[in-house]
Amino acid sequence: RARECAPLNFRGDKFIIRVPTSLDDLVYNGMKQKICVANPDNGYIQSYCSKKKYLLFLRRVERPDDPYVTFEMTADGRIGQVSGHDNHDVSGTVRSAINRWHKKVALPFVEQKTQKVRIPVAV
Repeated sequence: RARECAPLNFRGDKFIIRVPTSLDDLVYNGMKQKICVANPDNGYIQSYCSKKKYLLFLRRVERPDDPYVTFEMTADGRIGQVSGHDNHDVSGTVRSAINRWHKKVALPFVEQKTQKVRIPVAV
């Protein structure tokens, strides 16, 4: 899914938002953050693979390889759970960055995907 979801990748002044490059990347991130996305029995990976959800990483620009925040977005564009290390809540700065990304990048992406699926109806 990394190629399909590549338009969701974004780099801002303080944060990078990117999609996992592989399932191993997703599990590694979850293990480093000590969050449930790393557990194959909880449904996150299945929801991601079945395209019901997008799972994304938010990283600090100065530490792009270090897991920081993981969050989910539903196929219809709603932001779900946002988790910092050990499932702790995230700062207002992080939430603001996700909200800006959501408006600028995610919603147009979802809208474009929705338009591709629509079937014209003859009148």
